[in-house]
Amino acid sequence: MEVHEQIVARRFVLVDEEGNPEVIISGAEAGFVGLQIAGSGENEPLVQIGFIAESSLPSIRIRRPEGGQLLISVTEEGDAAVY
Repeated sequence: MEVHEQIVARRFVLVDEEGNPEVIISGAEAGFVGLQIAGSGENEPLVQIGFIAESSLPSIRIRRPEGGQLLISVTEEGDAAVY
């Protein structure tokens, strides 16, 4: 196996055996920088860990396909925020 010190890309996409995107690591895609984990056949990620590009606020978002989500962040003032 060849090992590289650095690989540069705007986006990495890991796919399942059928070619469906499962995990995306992106930079500032759709205003979000970080790791996004999709579910099979889902258009939106089920889990996002990273930060909002415009504000640089760190966030963790967990979403259910059937509805409902949890967003955890830290405000600019340093306070915890849970939505």
